Amino acid sequence: MKELDQIISGLGLSHVSGPREVVLTGVTDDSRRVAAGNLFIARRGTAKDGQRYVADAIERGAAAVISTHPGVGGEGVSWWTIDEPGAITAEVAERFYDRPSEQLKLIGVTGTNGKTTVAYMVRHLMGAAGVKCGMMTTVEIDDGVESRVAELTTPGACEISRALARMVDSGCEACVMEASSHALDQGRCDALDFDVAVFTNLTGDHLDYHGSMEAYAQAKAKLLARSKAHVVNLDDPWCERMVDVSSAHVMGFGLGDEREGTRWRAQLCGVGTDGTRARLEGFDGVGGEVTLGMLGEHNVYNLLGALGATSACGVGLEDWSEAIASLRGAPGRLERVSERDDAFTVLVDYAHTDDALRNVLRALRPVVPDGAKLRVLFGCGGDRDMTKRPRMAEAACGLADAVVVTSDNPRTEKPSAIIDAIMGGVSEADRVRVRRIEDRAEAIENIIRDAEAGDVVLLAGKGHEDYQIIGTQKIHLDDREVARGVLEGLR
Repeated sequence: MKELDQIISGLGLSHVSGPREVVLTGVTDDSRRVAAGNLFIARRGTAKDGQRYVADAIERGAAAVISTHPGVGGEGVSWWTIDEPGAITAEVAERFYDRPSEQLKLIGVTGTNGKTTVAYMVRHLMGAAGVKCGMMTTVEIDDGVESRVAELTTPGACEISRALARMVDSGCEACVMEASSHALDQGRCDALDFDVAVFTNLTGDHLDYHGSMEAYAQAKAKLLARSKAHVVNLDDPWCERMVDVSSAHVMGFGLGDEREGTRWRAQLCGVGTDGTRARLEGFDGVGGEVTLGMLGEHNVYNLLGALGATSACGVGLEDWSEAIASLRGAPGRLERVSERDDAFTVLVDYAHTDDALRNVLRALRPVVPDGAKLRVLFGCGGDRDMTKRPRMAEAACGLADAVVVTSDNPRTEKPSAIIDAIMGGVSEADRVRVRRIEDRAEAIENIIRDAEAGDVVLLAGKGHEDYQIIGTQKIHLDDREVARGVLEGLR
C-alpha cells in the first residue's frame, strides 16, 4: 500500500474534492479491475474516454480518481484532475510499485516482425545462463509466478509495472518485453528504465494508426531513446533513423559482409526441414557454426538480436552452442501441425504483414522437395491497415505455387470486401493458382486436402490465436485445431 501524495507529488495535479490523504491498495486505468481502495486513472484511449467509467470505478470501491475534469458523486473519494491523465499513468504506476523496472535488467524489443520470437529466445538464453528472466509478449506474460495469456502485445502501463513488481518479488533478475508502436506512442512505456533496446526491422504495418512510415518509425524510436544500450539490425534500411535518437551505446548485428558498427554477424550455411545452420562471429563464447532448430534467414536475424541483448546485459556462457541448439520458436511461429510421418508438411505462422509473409515463404522454399508445391493460405484483418492487402497477395504469389485467400479477423468489415482488396494484388497471370474461400475453416480444409506428397502447406496470419473476430464478437477458431482435425481424417 502507498499514500496517495507519495505517488502524485510534483505531477501537476489539481485537487478537486475529497480527502487529500489517502492510503491506496492499488493503481489501475481499467475500471473493470478496480478493487476497494484503488486509485483509478481515467485516461483517454484511442476509442473511449476513461471519464465515462469513473462512476463504475467508484461503485467498485475506488478511493481516489484522476481525470480530465471533475464529475459527480463519489462522496469521500479523493478527486484530482489533469489535462492528460495518460501522460502520468506510467509514472504513477512505477512509483506505486517501487520502480520495479529499475530493479531488473529490462530488455525492450521493438520492430515490425520478430519481436515475439526474439523475446522467447532471450528468456531461453538467459535461463541457460542461470538468470531467471520474466517475459511480456503478444502470446503470454510470464511474471515468474505464473504464465498467462496476453491480451495485448504490450499491456497498459499499470499492468506492466504490476507484472514487473511480481517478477522482482519472484526472484527474477531480468525481464524481456515486446514494445509495440501503439504502446510507445501512447506513453505506456514512458516511465520504464530500459537497459537494452533491440530493433529488429521496420516494414509497412499499422499505417491506419500512425498515418505514415515516418510516424511509425518515430514511435518505434521512442524505445531506443529511453534505453542505455541499443542492439540494432544494421541491415534494415531504417537502422540509422533508430540510432540517431540518443547517444546510447549502439551494438549492431547483420548478415553477410561486415559493415561499420557491426559487432555481431552471421552467415547462413544451410536450411533443412529440422532447422538452420549458421556461422556466428563476434560473440564471446560463440564461434563457428551453430545449428538453430528453427527455419529461415529471418530467424538467424532473430537469434542475433537475442544474443546481442543477452550479451549487452553482461550475461554470458563459455559455450552458447547447446543453448542455441535447444531453442524453439514462440507458439504459432512456424509451428508444425503435421506429424513426421505424414505425406506432407503443415505449418502455422503468425505472419500478417507482407514482409513477414515473404520472409516465412523464403524460409520454406528451400525445404520443398523437387516436384512438390509450396502452398499458402492467408487473409487480412478488417478495420486495420488497408494498404498492405494487395502487398500480401504480391508476396504470396511471388513465392508460393498455390494460394488460398480467406478471412482473417474481419471485425466490422465484410470479409468479401477485404478479399476483393487483397485480390487487387493478384495479376491476371496468377489468378489461375489463387482461390478465394471466405470461410477460414473451410479454406484450411481445402488447402490441406489439395496437398500431395512432399508439399509444404503454410497457414498464415493467425499463429497462436485461438479465435476469430467477426463483427465485435470473438468466436473460437484455432488454425492448429482445424488442421489437425483434417489431417486426422486423411490418415
